[in-house]
Amino acid sequence: VDLEALEKMPLDELEVKVKELQQDFEKLSSFVNEQEEELTSKAQTIDELQARMEQASEYDRLSLENDLADERDGYRFLEETLEGQRRTLRQKEEELGQNRSILMNRKGHSDGTGAEPLIDLGPVVSQIEAQRQQQAEEISKLEAQISQMRTAIQQAQSLVEQQTGQQEQLRNEIKQQEETLRAQQRSASETIGRVNTYQETLQPIQDHVNGLRQRLDAVVGTLSQVQEAGDYQLQAITEMRQILQGLLNVPEFAS
Repeated sequence: VDLEALEKMPLDELEVKVKELQQDFEKLSSFVNEQEEELTSKAQTIDELQARMEQASEYDRLSLENDLADERDGYRFLEETLEGQRRTLRQKEEELGQNRSILMNRKGHSDGTGAEPLIDLGPVVSQIEAQRQQQAEEISKLEAQISQMRTAIQQAQSLVEQQTGQQEQLRNEIKQQEETLRAQQRSASETIGRVNTYQETLQPIQDHVNGLRQRLDAVVGTLSQVQEAGDYQLQAITEMRQILQGLLNVPEFAS
């Protein structure tokens, strides 16, 4: 601030400038307050998402993690923007105070007595800074938890991929066994068909063999009868020979 220029500036122009600086300061102060409220709201949203993630399932955690990352990026962007706006607000407060002090001195009010009091943002800024520090610590803790969750999710995904590979291998083995079983079934069906064909072909031959066997049995029976008759005749001849031999051996007849 050029204090010498303010001392030489016409009083009415200085009053207009102070009024304009006051209006700019109030507008920026109102805007900064709105941004501070939005920053606080985002911090609350981050806390809520963190609480939900602690109770959510693995599937829901992925979605909540993305939402949390978006909110965290928005919080950091807004915090960086607010940092510049806070500096600008303090600069405007200092500029307004210096201009108003010169104006009050030139109007005969020492130390600004009788002027409208300036808004003291010191306590508000300190409180906001403390909240920012606390939220930054909470965000750091949350990032650590997210990192752990990501590691756990990666391990779970690796396990799922491993189990999926094992299931796929088992599925292929079952498929091969099914194909082998179907081939065996087809072979068995073909064998049964050939057996049925052979049975149909062999049945007339079996009937003819059975007829021949019956005839053979009849011939055998006849031969047995003939054999018995021959044996009887042979026995009769033997007996007659014995009788004749006995007659020939009688002494009187022999002499």
